[in-house]
Amino acid sequence: MKIMGNIVLTLAICALAAGMAYSQDPAATQPVAAEQTQAVSQPATQPAAQPAAAPKTDEVKFTGGTVVSVNKDAGSITVNEYDIDTDTEVNVSYAVNAQTEVKGVAAWTDVPVNSYVDIEYLADASGQKTAKYLGVYSEEETMVE
Repeated sequence: MKIMGNIVLTLAICALAAGMAYSQDPAATQPVAAEQTQAVSQPATQPAAQPAAAPKTDEVKFTGGTVVSVNKDAGSITVNEYDIDTDTEVNVSYAVNAQTEVKGVAAWTDVPVNSYVDIEYLADASGQKTAKYLGVYSEEETMVE
């Protein structure tokens, strides 16, 4: 009988703790300031507005298109790609460096003009786009029947 009582008591404590955890308001767990306990009729002040967040520069983006040029001296590749915002084909340059992962060719400097590429890139605050991944495909690999 004593074991049954301990089991019931343990279950009741667990149920009570779970109920408190799921129903608890996060604000209720904050300590109450002395000013709040003394003047209940005063309206609470709103927190100051937060400034707009700066655009993320660590978000990896994806694109693909046809290689227009490879500039080994400048460390960049220019790709003709579709711009969904303007509904046009545009030429976009991407910086390429030693950290860029390259697939399909030995090095980014070996990318042939007119080949199709997939690019994963980061854009910095100034708009400079740096390729993190460059996948190169031959014309035969990109043809859809």
